[in-house]
Amino acid sequence: SRYAVTFAREKARFSKWGPKKIEYALRSKHISDEHIKRALKEADEFIDKDTLKELLTKKARSVNHKNSYDLKVKLLRFGVSRGFEYDDVKSILSTILESD
Repeated sequence: SRYAVTFAREKARFSKWGPKKIEYALRSKHISDEHIKRALKEADEFIDKDTLKELLTKKARSVNHKNSYDLKVKLLRFGVSRGFEYDDVKSILSTILESD
């Protein structure tokens, strides 16, 4: 249990992983569902929309793209691969791309 909580906190805080990716990593280490839920609850303070917005904004500056659609697809894929929910990534992307 302590390992799962520490793992989740560190991945959320330092690696900027979303809850889905943390959950998948803990499942691959054969951690029980009860411990995973507790770990995600403990790491929840580091997993927020501001973190996701910061990640996507930073990535938008560095990604090569042909047009705005290409940029949106690449950023959407990046956000989901980091373990964030599709709907959260999509909503934050719309605010980021509108401001550009």
